[in-house]
Amino acid sequence: MKRSKGPKSCQYEVFESKRGHLIVQFYGHMDSSNAACMIQEITSQLERGHYISMKVDLEKVTYLDDFGALILVELKDRMITSKGHFEIINASGRIQEVLSILHFESLGRRITFTKPRKSGIFVRLGEATLGLASDLKYLIYFLGSVCMAMIYIVFHPGSLRTDDTFWYMQKTGVDALPIVALISFLLGLIMAFMSSIQLKEFGANIYVASLVSLAMARELGPIMTAIIVAGRSGSAFAAEIGSMKVNEEIDALFTMGFDTTRFLVVPKMIAKKLAGANLPSMIKSFKKRAESRAK
Repeated sequence: MKRSKGPKSCQYEVFESKRGHLIVQFYGHMDSSNAACMIQEITSQLERGHYISMKVDLEKVTYLDDFGALILVELKDRMITSKGHFEIINASGRIQEVLSILHFESLGRRITFTKPRKSGIFVRLGEATLGLASDLKYLIYFLGSVCMAMIYIVFHPGSLRTDDTFWYMQKTGVDALPIVALISFLLGLIMAFMSSIQLKEFGANIYVASLVSLAMARELGPIMTAIIVAGRSGSAFAAEIGSMKVNEEIDALFTMGFDTTRFLVVPKMIAKKLAGANLPSMIKSFKKRAESRAK
């Protein structure tokens, strides 16, 4: 058995056998003051021979920090690279606690990446079908709960949250007026500009105003208003309910005995319906004005 001892500052002993087994015994403090020296000298000795196993004895170690753990990680990595066995023996409870905090068992481990196997077309089709069926089930359940909540509101009008309903009406209708007006104005401006270029060739520039007014009042105006209001209000409602779900507010309402559909969904639906209730009459009035101007 060969024995070698490093300098006093490095504080370690190496015992080597002829069969390629190596025992490294540390003692004292393993910290930043001697970590670099230990790594340099022990790794240089490992490079001079081929070892099939290494045991690190920590019985006489009185202090170990992250720099001392770095020494063990370096030795472990060297042995894994050379396909040898690495083991720590006689570690005290304090040393084991430090190593567990640093997740020493996972350090130096080689990570292998495997390419995931691609599923077949029938497997993907089946998964998509099952997902669609699950979504359809929840959609039917939601529609049923909404219908039941609406019926309850009809027979018990006092249970409707009127303050929240009016507040949602303001958010859905009045607050959406600027963006709807801006989009409609820009769309009408573009339509007038493009139609004037084409009608100029036939000397029919006088019909540009009638074309824009009729097209916006009959077709594009209601469609653009519905798309903008639905997208704006729908996304706002979804974000609000989603944040409540994340913060577990919906679970709290359910625990306190509230019907979440009647408490959250019904005021929003009624407000959105009432906010757009005057839309057909407005469209008819714009239509009559446009037709009278065209005549």
